Amino acid sequence: MADKRSAIIKETSITIQVLAQALASSFESLTIKLMSQNSLLKLIQNTNKVIAEYAHASVISTIFNSRSIKLISKVFDEAKNKSP
Repeated sequence: MADKRSAIIKETSITIQVLAQALASSFESLTIKLMSQNSLLKLIQNTNKVIAEYAHASVISTIFNSRSIKLISKVFDEAKNKSP
């Protein structure tokens, strides 16, 4: 089951990265929804290294390609509100 989950995360991550590159700032509204403690940011903390790396790549790609102040603010807010 873990192998399938990793494969799904990998394909989803690649899709998010391609959409971020293709749509740039038009992808902003969906990207803000993806950057919550219950989605991409939660996957970065996953103990499975493959899942964490693909989630990290998605976050970096969306930040780099959208260049949105709202998005960067959302990521910082979620990082501050992370429970210890």
